[in-house]
Amino acid sequence: MRIILGLIPALFWGLMPLFLNRFGGKPAEQMLGTVYGAALASVIFYFIMQPAISFSAFAWCFVAGMCWSFGTITQYSAYPEIGVSITMPTSTGSQLVGTSIVGVLFFKSWPGLSDKFIGFLAIAVIVIGVCMTAYQDKSNSGGMKISKANFKAGLMNASFGAIGFIICNSLPKIPQADGFEMIMPQCLGMLTSGILIALCRKQYRQEKPFFKAVTFENMITGFSFAIAEFVYFFSIDINGLSTGFVLSQMCVVISTLLGIYVIKEHKTHKELSLTLSGLVLVVVGGAITGLI
Repeated sequence: MRIILGLIPALFWGLMPLFLNRFGGKPAEQMLGTVYGAALASVIFYFIMQPAISFSAFAWCFVAGMCWSFGTITQYSAYPEIGVSITMPTSTGSQLVGTSIVGVLFFKSWPGLSDKFIGFLAIAVIVIGVCMTAYQDKSNSGGMKISKANFKAGLMNASFGAIGFIICNSLPKIPQADGFEMIMPQCLGMLTSGILIALCRKQYRQEKPFFKAVTFENMITGFSFAIAEFVYFFSIDINGLSTGFVLSQMCVVISTLLGIYVIKEHKTHKELSLTLSGLVLVVVGGAITGLI
């Protein structure tokens, strides 16, 4: 039962790309729909749990949420360029590497020499796994048709956007915020930043994405995110932080497989073999960093 609880966040985070594909829309519409849904759900969760939120926790988690929206808009921009099956392992792998390095530099993670050796070995495994999932067969017979320009732009978006997620994962550690303290201020930060991004960038502003039907349909994606976040904090209470984190990382497996088999992001036999093998390496490397 504990394992099932731990896998629920992975399921709902993993389903997010499928919802985005189902409802469609442009990246700004998808992002706004996500933050609308997440913010609404977080307020409901707040009144259910009624956690005491200190000013410090609220402020740091709010800023963390603002960084999350930056990561999200870049990730959503990468989906149409290189597909879910390349974007998700690249983004997740970059987050695992970046968050681990930030932990070592600023939060005294991996204090022992042996911990550092194992940790950086795990990082190398993750990087190799990401490179394998991003492999493109030159023959491309039966695979996704991705131009060199789109491939480069998509990888850059997925990797660069991970910076927003890394900061989002790191900032709540400063006030040592309790899990349930984080949800509402983080989601309100996501909402604020999402609106600012849509207002400040000319391309998004011209699309007028704020009140479109497709934007509101994508609120389902935001509900999925918030449910995953909410259950995740229950999971780490029951399973412990390390086990809960490792189980949650199965989301990259779910989303990648959905991208290949449900969204139909076709791959050659070689690409599929390398993608599945790379996924295993990303998950194993992530598990090792979480268990050190």
